[in-house]
Amino acid sequence: MTTAAQPPDATELCISCGLCCNGVLYSRTKIESHEVSGLTAGLRVDQAGDHFRFQQPCKHHCEGRCVIYSQRFTQCRTFQCALLKRFDAGEVALPEALKAVAEAKAMVARVAALDPGSALVVNRIARREEDFPRPGASDCPRTRLWLESLALELFLDRTFRNKPVVRQ
Repeated sequence: MTTAAQPPDATELCISCGLCCNGVLYSRTKIESHEVSGLTAGLRVDQAGDHFRFQQPCKHHCEGRCVIYSQRFTQCRTFQCALLKRFDAGEVALPEALKAVAEAKAMVARVAALDPGSALVVNRIARREEDFPRPGASDCPRTRLWLESLALELFLDRTFRNKPVVRQ
């Protein structure tokens, strides 16, 4: 998602991606309390104290596009993933950023081919904790799903999520 005043290249990057909308990066999105009353049917909202969040994937993200783009939520208007921040800072050019998006989508496709539900981050986390491969395990498909999911999470952390990179 981009802010309202993003340059065309930044908008192109976000529109090509959608990982912040489809449940791949995050399981929930924050919404402001005044936005709750305007929510359409189909968005599941959680409340923790005074904070509200809807569960991903967002039902308004259809065929790679936000169908309520001009009326999207505050968080959607202001969120900038780590890749977009690096692009805006001139640290990464548009072709390189688009290549990172394509690589992430290819990784998601590999995980989903092994287990369709694992395309969503909430399921990947749960399955990774449940299905941790044991030493000497001969269950290759399960081990492959675990490894592909872990590789995807590390790539998403490094490339898209606003998490500090731990260097050793």
